[in-house]
Amino acid sequence: MTQPPSNSQPLSRRPRILAVIALPILLWIVGLARIAWPHPGLADLSYGLLAAYLLVSLPQVRTSNRILAAILATIGILLHRGEMPFPVVARGLEFAVVFAAFLAVLQFVRATVEALPGAGASRGLFAEMDAVGRRVAVLVSCHLLAVVLSIGAFAIVRPLLPAEENEAERRMLAVAALRGVCTAIYWSPFTVGIGFIFFTFPQLPAWQVFGIGMLCAVAIVGSAAVAWGGRNSGRAIKATVGAFHPILAPLAGATGAVVLTVAFSGLSNLQATIVVMPLFCLYQMLKGGRERTWRITSIAIERMARSGDDMLVFTFAVVLGSILLDSRPALEAMAHLLPAHLPMPILIGSLCAIGLGLGMLGLNAILVGTILIALAASSAGDLPDMAMALVVLFGWTAASMISFASLAILISGQMFQIDSRRLIWSANVPFLALVGLANTVILSAVVQALR
Repeated sequence: MTQPPSNSQPLSRRPRILAVIALPILLWIVGLARIAWPHPGLADLSYGLLAAYLLVSLPQVRTSNRILAAILATIGILLHRGEMPFPVVARGLEFAVVFAAFLAVLQFVRATVEALPGAGASRGLFAEMDAVGRRVAVLVSCHLLAVVLSIGAFAIVRPLLPAEENEAERRMLAVAALRGVCTAIYWSPFTVGIGFIFFTFPQLPAWQVFGIGMLCAVAIVGSAAVAWGGRNSGRAIKATVGAFHPILAPLAGATGAVVLTVAFSGLSNLQATIVVMPLFCLYQMLKGGRERTWRITSIAIERMARSGDDMLVFTFAVVLGSILLDSRPALEAMAHLLPAHLPMPILIGSLCAIGLGLGMLGLNAILVGTILIALAASSAGDLPDMAMALVVLFGWTAASMISFASLAILISGQMFQIDSRRLIWSANVPFLALVGLANTVILSAVVQALR
């Protein structure tokens, strides 16, 4: 494999590295232009920029990731027997180009939060916690922030943590962050998962979806916090609130701006973050003067240059998901895998186990949700809509927490400097298995009692 140029060379004499840095910024600029003026030509331009970005990043991509991307591409081609309509591919590319721009913004947000005047005090307060208390703090803070910022929560919480040389501990913190962020899917109005539920089950009242979803999320996060912290979990949560106090005002302002933009503009959470968060970064740079501006910019750019590796696998994974969604034979075959009129515990348990298994196989959340609904169709309507919605949300959470096609996996790996594959096969797999088992027992009991 070609080795990257030595870092001792001036940046202007390293054209490939310059391209790796410039292309995500160009994707962000084109993304802003498409929000204001959704012209098809800009869409084609963004796909071309993404392809160029993946191409110039190729020398730094691990051999295993190249092989994995090739396998995903081969599966996609076989599913369409060599005939792949571009609109199907473009649907997957659309997700990837938005995310590439989003990732560039998050690197600037992370560098900006690190440079906030109160960030040092916050890091000191987090440093005073023991390792277990810090994991509980990361779990809870990521969950609460993810309700409004979704995966943007990683970029807020990570810079506030003290430097951690121990890779095993960084991995545990990333696992905790994933649990917090991904379980917000159960009740956050700003996630694609909740939108998918409302689209699929339009007759479900919003209060029921959000209310029951919130109870499930609180139970899952609370159980995880107690399992880690025991009697000290309450103290760790209280310390978390104190650790955020030094930087609360600027973070609250930026978060509020994103929420208001989503509420009044019709933009998605990802789009609102792409639009609003750079303004937050720019304001903090101007406020801090030349020194802070240089520090934020140099750190963000250096990190952006290392993002191409995971983006290759992610892009091929989401394109494969789009192809599978368009493959009627595959979806129809899945709809007949489960026999009709299964006993309720077996039906719910099977669906939860399949959702977990599909996540481990690397399918993205949208595809997992679609497959679970197709599988449930064979149950002849035995499962009530609200129970089915909770099963889908579990599958969505599992795919978000352990699939290599997950935005959360990619970003947490970037933020905590951990190989993404080590976050897939982690303590979150048995954790999700326990959540699925609890889902099966409780939902089965409730459905039987309501009959």
